[in-house]
Amino acid sequence: MDFLEERKLLFLDPHVDDVERCVRSALEIRAFIAEQLEQHDVGRELSVTLKSMRAACRRFVEVAGPRGEGFGSPTSVVGARRLGLALGDLRSQMGFYVAAMATQYLIEIDDDLSVILPPRPHDQDEDA
Repeated sequence: MDFLEERKLLFLDPHVDDVERCVRSALEIRAFIAEQLEQHDVGRELSVTLKSMRAACRRFVEVAGPRGEGFGSPTSVVGARRLGLALGDLRSQMGFYVAAMATQYLIEIDDDLSVILPPRPHDQDEDA
């Protein structure tokens, strides 16, 4: 979790010139997760979660392209929207998995990273 708490891609709005940095950060997350899966016996359930997180990063990189060219010009309205949608998708998926791990393993989440967590259900919410 400490590693993810340092990945600004997950919680800060990028500057228009930071598209390549976003792609690199997603690649770094993927590499870190792959390394953890190779070096540690994390168990089946955590392995599935980590692989899902790795896949979310892979999808972001596939949409972005190696240098972010998949978003078009990040200074254009269309490019900014594409980037925003891809980041939103990545962050919502990662937030779901971070929340699941935090709940299961009783991990406290840093305030910065907590912005991507899904909302907690309210006690009076019938669907919860």
